[in-house]
Amino acid sequence: MTNTRSLCNKVAEFELFVNTRNPDIICAVETWLHNNIPDSLFCQRQYNVVRCNRHSRGGSVALFLRNELNYTIIDILSEFSNLEIICVDVEFGSQSVRLIGYYRRGCYDADAISYTQTTFTCLQKLCSTDKVVFLLGDFNLPEIDWDYYIMVLIILFTTRL
Repeated sequence: MTNTRSLCNKVAEFELFVNTRNPDIICAVETWLHNNIPDSLFCQRQYNVVRCNRHSRGGSVALFLRNELNYTIIDILSEFSNLEIICVDVEFGSQSVRLIGYYRRGCYDADAISYTQTTFTCLQKLCSTDKVVFLLGDFNLPEIDWDYYIMVLIILFTTRL
């Protein structure tokens, strides 16, 4: 998991990171990618990339998956199209896990409450699975007590299964 804050102007650093660490999966947030930027500009040959681009400057999220991995992209319903979120199921032999990449812009305006409610509804649907779920990203919530709220989320998601 990395916050790139514009992947396009850090291609060399990203390539060095990939070649040094050799990860199977990378979740990158704040990639600042948009539809006019081809994967070939920043994605090394040994990876496939799944992207959720923002339609304006900033934000966005991408998952880089090593070519050898079998994965299925999970469709994000149109009711959640305003979220910067992607989801894939990845097979590791007989085990399958769900990876969710998410980015929330760091603002606290009037729309933030609605955006957060939409996020929780979407996450609830995506986490309603028998797979182990890995939630990756930048939630931009610096004052949150994660130990408390992670337990609340686990209880909410498991009681609705």
